[in-house]
Amino acid sequence: MDLATIVRILVRRWVIFVPIVLLTAITAWQAGETMDPDYQAEASVLLIGSSTLGDEEVNPLTQLGRPLETTALALAIVATDRQTRQNLAAEGATGSYDITVRDETPIINVRVRARTPDAALVTLDAVLETMQLSLIDRQEQLDAPEDALIRATTLSQTTSPTALYGARDRLLAALFALGLIAAVTASVVFDQWRARRPKPRRSADATDPATPVVSPAPSMTPALAAADQPSHGRAVRRSHGQR
Repeated sequence: MDLATIVRILVRRWVIFVPIVLLTAITAWQAGETMDPDYQAEASVLLIGSSTLGDEEVNPLTQLGRPLETTALALAIVATDRQTRQNLAAEGATGSYDITVRDETPIINVRVRARTPDAALVTLDAVLETMQLSLIDRQEQLDAPEDALIRATTLSQTTSPTALYGARDRLLAALFALGLIAAVTASVVFDQWRARRPKPRRSADATDPATPVVSPAPSMTPALAAADQPSHGRAVRRSHGQR
């Protein structure tokens, strides 16, 4: 069945197709009105190393190749650990988040997504605090000198989360697509069923519309029949009288 055939069927069965499409559109619109968008908050953190080079004490982290970039990757790994996520969720940070390190830079990008603006901000603050504490703890465990500490400074942080309608729009598009498929399927099935349905049989005495109907000749009354017959008796009597 090609597209042209389907279009002809939809035009012919518009009584089925149009109501289903309208009902689907109304349902999708009502569903969209009841759905709240997600909210996104972001922050960027820069790691800064100390410019002081002590002769006796050094920070072990600064001895790594590209130390700031390596430290940034380490912080991202710690903050995205499963146990860390569970701890943050238990503390009320219910939003989901992901952390990335910008290529060849000590810049950490944090992106949070939550159901409400407040949840997005709370989760973002919790993640930033977790990274700060993790950076301090790691350096204390390594006995890094105070004047050689690596510090994290916030470059930017969202104060008003952005509303995201992508999930809602995708759901509405899926609902409308399903409704459109249902409308086309119902129209095609009904059309095929009507085409295959046996036609009602006509009775034996039914008159063929194509055959002309001829009315029977009216019957003659006895008086008219007698008048129409030749009067043979009168003709015979006249002949006898003439003789």
